[in-house]
Amino acid sequence: MAAMNTGAPAQKVMAGTIGAAIASIIVQFLPEVPAGGDLSVALTTVLTFVFGYFTPPSTADQIKD
Repeated sequence: MAAMNTGAPAQKVMAGTIGAAIASIIVQFLPEVPAGGDLSVALTTVLTFVFGYFTPPSTADQIKD
């Protein structure tokens, strides 16, 4: 099994987590949308993907040789 050079979370994983948190905040402020509905799930999925996809990997995010 491959191991990363560092035990810290990868930069792309942290960006995806931030995207999910932002989605949760957005859903809370949308009028007339019940929390936990399909819109919440869809928005969280899309923002997590977008943040993770467009964040470049860090130089520290390398696999040990």
